[in-house]
Amino acid sequence: MFLAIACSGCVFGIPGKGGFSASAMIDQEQAVLAEVNRIRAGAGLKELLRAPDLERLARSQTVAMIRMRRIGHEDESGRRVEARATLQKVDFHVISENVG
Repeated sequence: MFLAIACSGCVFGIPGKGGFSASAMIDQEQAVLAEVNRIRAGAGLKELLRAPDLERLARSQTVAMIRMRRIGHEDESGRRVEARATLQKVDFHVISENVG
């Protein structure tokens, strides 16, 4: 299974307006994934793996939400996750996202 975590980036502010740190967002993503995998291991489940293409997709939506100052499934051009994934050439059969 693959997991992309990026919504935690919303706490870091607006890009170009101060307070936003891509490295802080990545550190937070890695910490969340480590904690999720620790819990999964305790339940006898396999760890989730990082998927760089999904991470880029999730991060781009995080940045879009920060810029728009709202949480939602559509980017600044009104594209939903399937359209954004296709545009970014992510290989998928089924794709969904959780925001908020």
